Amino acid sequence: MTSSRICLDSRVALVLCLSFGLAGAAQAQDSAAAGASTLTALAQDLGKFAVVVVFIESAMSAIFNWRVYRAIVNYRSMKTPVLWAVGLAVVATYHYDIFNIIMASVKPVAASSAGSWLTYAVSALMIAGGSSGINTLFLRLGIRSPIAEEPVKPALSMTEAWLSVKVTRTAARGPIQIAIEEVAGGPALPLVGSLQERTLGQRLRDAFGADSMRFPSYGGWTIKAGQSYRITAIATAESANGLVSQSKVIYEGAFAPRAIVDLQFVF
Repeated sequence: MTSSRICLDSRVALVLCLSFGLAGAAQAQDSAAAGASTLTALAQDLGKFAVVVVFIESAMSAIFNWRVYRAIVNYRSMKTPVLWAVGLAVVATYHYDIFNIIMASVKPVAASSAGSWLTYAVSALMIAGGSSGINTLFLRLGIRSPIAEEPVKPALSMTEAWLSVKVTRTAARGPIQIAIEEVAGGPALPLVGSLQERTLGQRLRDAFGADSMRFPSYGGWTIKAGQSYRITAIATAESANGLVSQSKVIYEGAFAPRAIVDLQFVF
């Protein structure tokens, strides 16, 4: 009697174990299917979003390549703020809050149907990232296979340097011409850079605006490293005899490899 009861109990335990095991396997399979479905929906949402980003980026390229736009602002520094503003306008106008959509698919409790200022701002930043940002996102999520990228070349080689000239006008009248000529010789210590104290407002203006009294208006003029130059400014200036053409040597010497030098003078 006892042995038969033990045998019966073991069979019941075996059936219960099998039942729980099958239920756990079914639940795991359902969870895996739900996860795969979520990833598929997420990939579809990101694919649609990529199309929107490419359209906006292509449309804005007409503005960024506009000569008037480049003459007024530093187009490289202003590209991201302008794209973010356009992206925020698109998100707010069409209520296309991609970040809130992603949060709803990943963690429904944390997302809301209307979104918020935070999700709007993040969605606009995703648009400002452009097609390169979408491509990076796809690579990190494993949606797209990585492609071998070419090594990024440095902006300046060891045989080049960057130069800019900024003028503060005092006596000069009319346009100021900048002349650069190669000369022999030069100082033993070539310039490698320049330092100057600037206020926060001046730094922001230099970063985002195109300066009409700077050559070039933004960026740098590429010159040969190690070669001595004579840089001269020519303008019409006031003197005791009235307005006369004057020239002023700004700098004479060489520049170190990969130097970035901002020459500033008063004329």
